[in-house]
Amino acid sequence: MKKAVIILSQRLLREEFYSRLDQGIKTYFKEKCDYIALLSESASDKNVKILIDKGISYDSILLEKTSKDTIGEAYLTKKNILLPNQITKAYVVSSDYHIEYRGRIIFDYIFGEDICIEFIGIKTDKIKDKKVINDQLNSLQYFMDLKERSGADDLLLEHPLYGEGL
Repeated sequence: MKKAVIILSQRLLREEFYSRLDQGIKTYFKEKCDYIALLSESASDKNVKILIDKGISYDSILLEKTSKDTIGEAYLTKKNILLPNQITKAYVVSSDYHIEYRGRIIFDYIFGEDICIEFIGIKTDKIKDKKVINDQLNSLQYFMDLKERSGADDLLLEHPLYGEGL
């Protein structure tokens, strides 16, 4: 069984992303993973260098640069990284509130039974923040509506951030 750590991006909060990155590196070594994946804008040369400096070989680093949100990260990671590399176990690293209120549902739906997933949430002070929870739930509702309109295989075709550019 091939295993990978998937570190979800974080556009706005650098410190929070680097906590995710640090946890992803620890998980990679602890679980003896074959790969570590960086997504979206986090799939940068700077972050690849950090992974290499921590002892992860370049051949073990997978990049998915075209995703623009959590839905795209799940869909495109499965399509472009996990399935082609025959990865059947994924450790998804994100922030606690993101996994709790939105990420887990999106990844479970998109990965389905094809991929065994463990979620690793870095601790933040946002897990009980009502504004953060509301934002996450609103985004989750968008995903649920999108899912109803399209279905798993065509999910991104109906998504305004992707559309027919896939």
